[in-house]
Amino acid sequence: MTNEKAAACLQALCTLMLDATASPSAVSKTLRGRLGPGWTSVAAVQWLTGKAAAEFFARQPADGSIAGIPMTAVPIFLAIAKEICGQFGRQPPSEAEFAERLHALGKQFGVDIPHA
Repeated sequence: MTNEKAAACLQALCTLMLDATASPSAVSKTLRGRLGPGWTSVAAVQWLTGKAAAEFFARQPADGSIAGIPMTAVPIFLAIAKEICGQFGRQPPSEAEFAERLHALGKQFGVDIPHA
C-alpha cells in the first residue's frame, strides 16, 4: 500500500501545484477513491512529511520514478510538502486556503503554475 500511497500523495501535490484549475475537493475525492476514507489533499501532503514516506522514498532507486515523477524531483516535492505543513502548524486549513498557499509556495520554489 505504501507505493500506492506515495503515488497518490505525490500526484495530489503535483496536481494542486501545477493545475490552477484543480479543485482541492476533487483531489480529495480522488484520494478517497484510491486510498480510502479520511484521505484529503491536506492529509496527502501531511503524509509526505512523515517517517513512513521518508523511509519509502529512501529505499527507491535514484534512477526510478513514482507515478511518472522521477526520483530526482521527489526531494523538492517533499521540501514543498514540509514547508506548506509548517506554515499551518496544528491548525488545519480549509482546502481553498491550502490550495492558495500551495500555489504561492510553488512559485517561491520556482514552480511555474499556469493560470486559467
